[in-house]
Amino acid sequence: MISKKITLKTNLSKDECINELERSMEHDALWPQGTCDNPINGKIKKNGFIIYRNLNHINKLQDIFKATITELDEGIEISGRFIMNPFAFAMLIFVSVFIMLGFVFSSKIEISDFIIPSLLIGFVYFAQRKSSDDRAFILNFFRTKLKTTNK
Repeated sequence: MISKKITLKTNLSKDECINELERSMEHDALWPQGTCDNPINGKIKKNGFIIYRNLNHINKLQDIFKATITELDEGIEISGRFIMNPFAFAMLIFVSVFIMLGFVFSSKIEISDFIIPSLLIGFVYFAQRKSSDDRAFILNFFRTKLKTTNK
């Protein structure tokens, strides 16, 4: 699931923005292994970054903010989208294939065949719904740490 494009502007330079992100970020990419002290996790790339809220082993299926940084005459523009965590997406694909194979290879389909796939789909849906708080947290993080405004 991909959200609409979000464009933010700040008067900080690209280097200042990247430095502030690095100070506030754990660099464990998409699956941190321990308790982290910084508010966000992610990875900084040459012209952008991927971040998500640090929740210390809670809701690792949350959305990820993937953005690019563009230098302007005065400051920079951060343009990105919230995307579904690749693990959550893979889980949904797996469950869908599991259900389809059940229909193809089963001569008799019973209601109990849908319990586990339904629970997995419900779990992913719930985790994604909970991530709306994380979206607000990340946008607030940009407003406070990077002094961004909506473009």
